[in-house]
Amino acid sequence: MNRTFYPKLAISNIVKNKKTYFPYILTCMFTIMMYYMMSSIIYNKNFKDIYQAGNLMELLKIAITVTIIFSVIFLFYTNSFLMKRRRKEIGLFNILGMEKRHIAKMMIYETLFIAITSLLGGFFLGIVFSKIIFLFLLKLISFQVVLGFDIPVKAVTSTLLLFSIIFAVTLLYNLGKVHLTKPIELLHGGQIGEKEPKTKIIMTLIGLGTTGWGYWFALTTESPLKALVLFFLAVILVVIGTYALFTAGSIALLKLLRRNKNYYYKIKHFTNISGMLYRMKQNAVGLANICILSTMVVIMISTTISLYAGTNAALANRYPRDIDVTAKLENTEQKQIVDEKIQELINERGIKTNDYMKICSINIFGQLSGQNVNLPSSEEMRNLMDASLDDCMGFEILSASCYKEATGEDLALQEGEIALYSSENLSNIDHLNFTFPDGENMNFSVKHSGKKVNEKLSNSYEKMLKY
Repeated sequence: MNRTFYPKLAISNIVKNKKTYFPYILTCMFTIMMYYMMSSIIYNKNFKDIYQAGNLMELLKIAITVTIIFSVIFLFYTNSFLMKRRRKEIGLFNILGMEKRHIAKMMIYETLFIAITSLLGGFFLGIVFSKIIFLFLLKLISFQVVLGFDIPVKAVTSTLLLFSIIFAVTLLYNLGKVHLTKPIELLHGGQIGEKEPKTKIIMTLIGLGTTGWGYWFALTTESPLKALVLFFLAVILVVIGTYALFTAGSIALLKLLRRNKNYYYKIKHFTNISGMLYRMKQNAVGLANICILSTMVVIMISTTISLYAGTNAALANRYPRDIDVTAKLENTEQKQIVDEKIQELINERGIKTNDYMKICSINIFGQLSGQNVNLPSSEEMRNLMDASLDDCMGFEILSASCYKEATGEDLALQEGEIALYSSENLSNIDHLNFTFPDGENMNFSVKHSGKKVNEKLSNSYEKMLKY
């Protein structure tokens, strides 16, 4: 047999079934483009120059992991739909004399041509639009970067590897289905209606459990640090739960409604429930994909618009002053030196100062347990943060005289008294005991306790002249 027979037959089949194959190829191309664009941002050589690039990269890694999961499920689902439409054609080839090994060769060439076309088209679209997306990202965060055309090699190789594996797995699945199915079943495969799906109680319970668990994480996690850690887990749980509920939970619900005779045996309900029950097996994954994509789009658009619209307000709140000078001093004698140097620069550059404020503070980090604060050594700091994020607190300590100098407010503190201000409710604390790493203790009675510090210090306390 001519060596070009199977490649020509594969191309002919793709062209003859263009109404089915072209949408599938376009789906593959756009999925490849989406993954490549995200990968190209991560591996872009200018990405590391962006402020807080590490945090942005962590978020993109979460997004790209979700994209991988979605790509695998979505392409596998569309491939299954494609194969169902081609069962009659493949069965006809088998009856006309082609053995299944010959059909397998034909399908290998078909998958190869589809993969090459999809990858080339996906890479082309991805390379074109990735630059636009990257520039749009820089525009959003108002970051200036030197323009240049860059195709990250790691982004290309990771995209190529991922989708080569997906195409290979779908090919093996198709070959297995053809091998295990009888020719007569293949011939009439497109005419066979959907069988009534079985009720999968375990999968339904898994769907309810994972979805509820994911939303529980989202609703109950208050610590920002924990929220970042648990965000990815919550997303994965909700995605798994969504697929499980659509594929198994929907069927269980429809069968439960069918058991209710007073509800089911009505013309409108009878037709709708019966039709949905027999079609749900085929359409469940598609509906789950639509649900997840719609949710992702709504969250992405609403979050981006909210963050971008509130950028100026957030900057004004977090950075109430144009200039912030921070100096770490070994002793209070160096304070005068810093004052003189700042004044020298002000005079040299002819700067007019307004709303100038200076404070002297000490930053410490400890673990709050009841009314005791344990101050760890530098070696214990990382273990403390990993062990219990909820109990870890940062303290900014000012002397009463420095507080009065900065705010004009006299706290009238006596020896052994402190004023305690916190974003959390600590009104039940009437004294604090600080335990140092060497075992020394310092006890203070709390005279003032509240959430609102002096108005002059309330706006972005960390971003004031501190030394």
